[in-house]
Amino acid sequence: MDRKHKPFEFHMKMLYAFIALGIVVWLFVLFSTKGYFKENHFTDDNVALFNENWTDADGNPIKVPGKSDIAKGNDYRICQTITDDIATGTSLLFRTDHTFVTAYLNGVEIYRFGVPEQIPFGKSPGSGWQLIDISSAKAGDTIEIVTNCPYDKYSGQIRDIRIGTKQHLVSYIFWSSLGMLVITVIPMLIGGVIILIPPFYFKGYRKRVFFDIGLSFVVLSLWSFTEARTWQLFFKNAYAMQMLNFLTFALLLPTVLLALRAMGFIHDLKLYNIMMTLNIGAAFLLLLLQLSNLVDFFELLIINHILIVVTSLVMVTSFTHYSNHTGIKSRMCLLLYITIPCCAILDLSDFYIWDHFGNGFFTRIEILSLLICIGLTAMKRALIIHNENIEQQTFEKLAYTDTLTSLRNRRGFDEDIEKIEKAGIPVTILYADMNGLKCINDNLGHHSGDRALKLIAGSLHKLTNKDTTCYRLGGDEFCVLSFDQEEAILEKKCEKINNELTAYEYEFNYPIGISYGILRYIPNETSTIHQCLVAADKKMYEFKQEIYQTRERYR
Repeated sequence: MDRKHKPFEFHMKMLYAFIALGIVVWLFVLFSTKGYFKENHFTDDNVALFNENWTDADGNPIKVPGKSDIAKGNDYRICQTITDDIATGTSLLFRTDHTFVTAYLNGVEIYRFGVPEQIPFGKSPGSGWQLIDISSAKAGDTIEIVTNCPYDKYSGQIRDIRIGTKQHLVSYIFWSSLGMLVITVIPMLIGGVIILIPPFYFKGYRKRVFFDIGLSFVVLSLWSFTEARTWQLFFKNAYAMQMLNFLTFALLLPTVLLALRAMGFIHDLKLYNIMMTLNIGAAFLLLLLQLSNLVDFFELLIINHILIVVTSLVMVTSFTHYSNHTGIKSRMCLLLYITIPCCAILDLSDFYIWDHFGNGFFTRIEILSLLICIGLTAMKRALIIHNENIEQQTFEKLAYTDTLTSLRNRRGFDEDIEKIEKAGIPVTILYADMNGLKCINDNLGHHSGDRALKLIAGSLHKLTNKDTTCYRLGGDEFCVLSFDQEEAILEKKCEKINNELTAYEYEFNYPIGISYGILRYIPNETSTIHQCLVAADKKMYEFKQEIYQTRERYR
C-alpha cells in the first residue's frame, strides 16, 4: 500500500469508530434518562385530541376529522357543550386550508380568522393553525366553531381538533412542523451565502451563475416556509403569507429551471428558452388575474400543476437525449430528473384524489433532493473556479515578477507608469543602478553576479510599503516609485543602503553599492512623467561617474 494513503485510511477508520461510539453513547443517554424528562414543555405529551361529541347546528353528531357536503362560500357550524373534565386555562387547536374561521362561546364571538371584506385580491384568507382560547369557559357552556371556505376542495372540512394549554399547543405547532422549518431555514441560509459572498470573488458570468443558483434556493425556501405553518409563530399576517405562497409557487418552476441551466444540467438552449417563456408567462397571467379579481389564483392552480408535469417530462426527455449516462455523475443526474416528474405526479394525485399526505409532500422530498444535488454541484463548481482563480493569480504574478529578485519586472513598471500618468498622481522616482556588476561577473562569474543582484534587490525592497513599489528593469537597473516619500527621505535611505553594502566588499573583492537619481513628478507643474524618468536616469549616471572618478583617485 502507498504510504501516503495509510494516514488517510487511518483517519477514516478513526472517524467511523468515533461515530459508532457516539451512537452507542447517545442511545444509552436516551434510554437511561427518559424517565426524567416526561414533563418537557417542548413536547406534545400534554396535548390531547378533542374530536369526540361534536354536533352540527341541528344537533346531529358529526365525525371529526371529516368533510361534510357543504357548498363553497357557505357557513359550516360545529358545536359542543363544555364538560367538567375540561381543565381551565385550555385552548383548542386545529388546522384549516383557505378557510375563514369564527368561534363563539355562548353566542359571543371569541375568535376570528380572516375577514372577506379586508382581502384586496382573491378570496382566500390563507391557511394555518387556529388557536382558540377557551380559558374562560365553564361546565355547561357551549362552544361553536363556524368555518367558511371559498373553494369546494376544502369547504366543510374539519381536521383533528386538539386541546391543551396555550404553551403546549404552541410547542405542538413548532415540533409538528420542525422538519419543514429545517428544510426552509437551511436552503435560505445556503441561498443567502451563494448570493452575497460570490460577488466579492467573482465578476461577470460567474457572478451571475451563483446569483441564479442562490435565487432558486431562496424562492424554494420561501415557498416551503409558507407551507410549513410555523410562520404563524413569527409572522401574524396570514393573508400576506398566502400571497407570498402564491407568488413563490408561481416562481418555483422558472427559478428551478434557471438553477439547472446555471449548473449545466440543461443542454438544449432552445427548449430551455421555450419552457422559461411559457412558465414565466403563466406566472404573469395568474398574477394579473389575481390582482384584477377576475379569477382567483387557487382556482387556476391546475395550470401550475400541469406546467410542473409537462416541464418535468420535457426536461427529462431532453436530458436523456443529450447526456452521456456512463458516469456516476450522469446517472445521479438522470435519477434526479426521473424523480422530478414522479414526485410531481404523486403530489397531484394526492392533491386531487387521495388527499392523504398533505399538499406538496412528495414535492418537498424532491426539493430536498434537488437542493442537495444543486448544493454539491455548486460547491464543486466553486472549488473549480477557486482553483482557476489561484492559477490565474499565479500566472499574473509570474508575468509581472522578476524571477531572480522577486521584484516587479519591466512589464509591471510600464503599466504602473501609464496608470500614474492617466490618474495624474504625484510620485517620487528613484532610478538606481548597481555598481561593479561587470567586474564581479568577469572575475568571479555570473553566479556571484546574481548573488550581488539579489543583495541589491533585497536592500531596495526595504524601501517598499503599500505606497512604494520596487522594480528591476533589467540587468543591473532598478527603479522605485513612491507616493508617500519625498526626495530627501529616499536620499537618506539610499545612503544607508550603500553604507550597509560595504560589508560585502571582501566577499566579492569589489565594493558594491548603488548609483541613484531621485526626482519628484508633480502633474501640471513639472515635465511629463517620461521626461522625469529620463532626468532621474541622467542624475543617476552623474552620480555613477562621480563614484568611478573617486575610486580612480583613490587607486
